Amino acid sequence: MLVESDDRPPAGRATPRRSRPVVDPPAGDLSATLLDPSSRRATSTPRKGRLPRGVVRAFGLYLASRVLVWLAGLMAVGIAPPARASNWFERWDSFWYLEIARHGYPSVIEPLSQDRPYSPLAFFPLWPLLVRGTGNLIGGHPTIAAYLLNFLLAGVLALLVRMVFARVTDDRTADVAVLLYVFFPGTNVFSAAYSEPLALCLAAGTLLALLHRRWWVAGILAALAGATRPPIAMAVFAALAWVVLAAVARPATGEDGLRRLRPLIAPLLAPLGLVAFAVYGWRHTGHPLAWREAEQLFGNHIDFGRSFATDVSGAIAENVRAPATGLAVLVWISVAILLVLAVFFVLRLPPAMLVVYTVVSLVVPATTSALMPKVRFLAAAFPLILPLAGWLRERGRETLLGVVVGVEASLLVGFTMMHLLATLAFP
Repeated sequence: MLVESDDRPPAGRATPRRSRPVVDPPAGDLSATLLDPSSRRATSTPRKGRLPRGVVRAFGLYLASRVLVWLAGLMAVGIAPPARASNWFERWDSFWYLEIARHGYPSVIEPLSQDRPYSPLAFFPLWPLLVRGTGNLIGGHPTIAAYLLNFLLAGVLALLVRMVFARVTDDRTADVAVLLYVFFPGTNVFSAAYSEPLALCLAAGTLLALLHRRWWVAGILAALAGATRPPIAMAVFAALAWVVLAAVARPATGEDGLRRLRPLIAPLLAPLGLVAFAVYGWRHTGHPLAWREAEQLFGNHIDFGRSFATDVSGAIAENVRAPATGLAVLVWISVAILLVLAVFFVLRLPPAMLVVYTVVSLVVPATTSALMPKVRFLAAAFPLILPLAGWLRERGRETLLGVVVGVEASLLVGFTMMHLLATLAFP
């Protein structure tokens, strides 16, 4: 692509404005895009005492998206106010995380109650532990703690996502990508008591650490992601393995043997969070794979999309008024969004590490019976938005960018209201 130069001709001379070519490295060239710190594009240096403009923009856009979510909540209240506040604040997966924050894990793998025939052991511990600790600090209010934490964590996530994007592209593209991301409809769960904001902060932090070759930091953050949300952790592990293998396999550049093996620190640390919870579940319940057995109560197993093809399609084909139709509509909207983003993603591939992370973060839920390709899992694959942002950033496409953001905002409002009002249209 071409980046216009800001050079001005001397006074009195009418020379045409020139542009300097900036050659993007190939998508799979890790040595140029991921492992060489000198490959980072130059960015403007903020004045002393001021936050970088990219930080201010990212957080400002995030706040605007949350205002939209809150307005959607108010509209839902006007349509059908809940009998109790907990009916909304502890809806769907939020209930399970808050249940763990209040009472911890049970010592047996069995349904929690007749109304809730599932087990809390299917949910990983880092997020509810953080909620419990914060709740204790503010006087024993885990629900308030959960929503306050996610408001802050989602803001941090917007900044981290921008930092990752700015590392592999230019500032304008990074700004447009964050704009598209914070209004993405799947981000409605960032304003619920879900673990996604924490897990994605850890995922984006891991990717950023890999870009800067901070192997210890990448390994620790990946381990924490493994103790938060396994589908996201799987994508983090895959990206980390890709980068580490490339770093170890590249030709020697004067480093001694031990220094060349330093990247291996990251994959050694990465599985520790997942392993720690598995060991805890074993000791706590006597079952070596307690969390997997608990997941089976939710009907969660690998079926390569068969449940999606039959259950979701059948809801519309057999009885359009069935409660599951709401879920079917949301999932099909998610598939349509995925197809649009996938076209740009294939045509304008980002660096290989982000490709690996994105593909795995989409494949894991899409092949799992209880997850399916819901829109919130597209939000977990945040690099998917980057190629579209690179196309929309071009001059002359500002109106089209506004249309895309407007569609996103409308879907964000709709998904938020369905999350609160619909029977089975959970995100």
